[in-house]
Amino acid sequence: WQNFTGKNIIPPSGTSLGLNLNLKYQLLPTSNISLGLGYYRHTVSDIKRVNNLGAGNSWLIGYPSPLFILFYTDKYAYNTLTLNTGFERQFRLKKNYLITTGIDLNGLYTFSQYYHLTNNPDGSKDYRTKDSRFLGILAGLDIGLMKSYKQFNIGPKIKMPVFSSLKTDEVLANDDGTNYRKNWFTGVGLGISFIYKFKTTEK
Repeated sequence: WQNFTGKNIIPPSGTSLGLNLNLKYQLLPTSNISLGLGYYRHTVSDIKRVNNLGAGNSWLIGYPSPLFILFYTDKYAYNTLTLNTGFERQFRLKKNYLITTGIDLNGLYTFSQYYHLTNNPDGSKDYRTKDSRFLGILAGLDIGLMKSYKQFNIGPKIKMPVFSSLKTDEVLANDDGTNYRKNWFTGVGLGISFIYKFKTTEK
């Protein structure tokens, strides 16, 4: 497939989903550290391209087809396994309510990828690959409101991605798969946190 010169501007825009299972260790009565594993689907759906073909919102892709035409993707996603670590502080709001603040660092390892093709006369617009590799890191802040019920806490959390460094993708034109694409303050997320306490402190 042919490569074209120019710029590909990729804001990390899209609806990404994830699920984490972490173990927390209490350092002090009001702070803890965590370590765990998870699944994260990182999606990019806002592509801005400027090259010698002009401007557009899709990206030339190395799609293996016998047709002698160019194929483009307008949305792609990476299915990843994550290694998570973090630090959290707790502030009691009322007897059974806590405000939590924390920082998180996630390492991403992708095991499969999805690319939506803008057009494919040869068949499906869904192109999937199974390339296993280290994808990059995500770092962020979160704040939550937790309600205590004896052995467990539950409540919503707002997550604010601060920094991401994700590897370029050699399937996409002008990417070589070795450099990293870095972004700061990339958006906001919403999650639900459920914490089960194996050991409680009697007061």
